[in-house]
Amino acid sequence: MLLNASLPPQNSFFASTFDVYGNTQDQEPPRKVDDPLRPTSDYTKHKIDCEGLVQNSGLEWAIYRFCDVPPKVPHSPQPIMFTIPLNTRLEVIHPSDAALAIANGIRSAIWGKIWLIGGGLNCQIHYRDYLRTMMEATGVGMLPEKAFSLEPYCTDWLDSTESQALLQYQRHSFQDIMNEMIAVVQPGPFIRLLMPIARPFVRRSILKLSPYLSS
Repeated sequence: MLLNASLPPQNSFFASTFDVYGNTQDQEPPRKVDDPLRPTSDYTKHKIDCEGLVQNSGLEWAIYRFCDVPPKVPHSPQPIMFTIPLNTRLEVIHPSDAALAIANGIRSAIWGKIWLIGGGLNCQIHYRDYLRTMMEATGVGMLPEKAFSLEPYCTDWLDSTESQALLQYQRHSFQDIMNEMIAVVQPGPFIRLLMPIARPFVRRSILKLSPYLSS
């Protein structure tokens, strides 16, 4: 006991997700920290369970519920892209802004609270905005609405007013994030010359990933 008493206090930081609120597209945004939690998958159930474990650990703790953090190098097309309705509210945050929220938080009074970490008003969009920007940047063009699910998906806009006031991390807009991603995926001059010929084949290949189109 004497040895344990001499140790410095231990802190526990947990990265959670805005997906823990479940399907909220039928509710008025934005989501707030104390909104009800509704698991919709094993992933969100595990996040909620882990939040509880952290809060009951006996350690000084802080939990960040992050919005979507797009990778700087976009993923190749996957079936999951079609499971999100195009009119879904979606909030993104630049990876470096997410990192800054963590770095500034370690030096701030974040402990004992849950925080919503989002990109802010300039990063609150709809899924179709994100997808159209990327598909047009690659020369493929926007995909048909009928290829996408109509079932609600667990994302939304966040009220990050409190976290931004303390942590001062929101520096990039949605367009900033897209500009960086476009710089990576935009085809070179030779590919752009070939794209009018290749576009139908590329689109057909991508649309085969959608379970909502009849073959």
